[in-house]
Amino acid sequence: MQTDAFRRLKFELGEYLRLYDVGLKKRANAHLKGAVRKFKSEFSEAERDYALGKLCREILDENQSELKKLKIAATASYRFGLAS
Repeated sequence: MQTDAFRRLKFELGEYLRLYDVGLKKRANAHLKGAVRKFKSEFSEAERDYALGKLCREILDENQSELKKLKIAATASYRFGLAS
């Protein structure tokens, strides 16, 4: 079951990645900041917790190719952080 909060979260992360991929990193970060603000104001804590948990499970699930790019980006950032 996909809730409105989960769909919104997934959409906003996709938009962030689209902007980031075309080199608009500052714009992508500003978009994400605004999206988080709206997400917090439009959904209850329970809805947000459910959506974030579902998103984390989907990112970690190898069969969910739609968010695989996000997992790869997160892994690369984590590895870079360890190396520096």
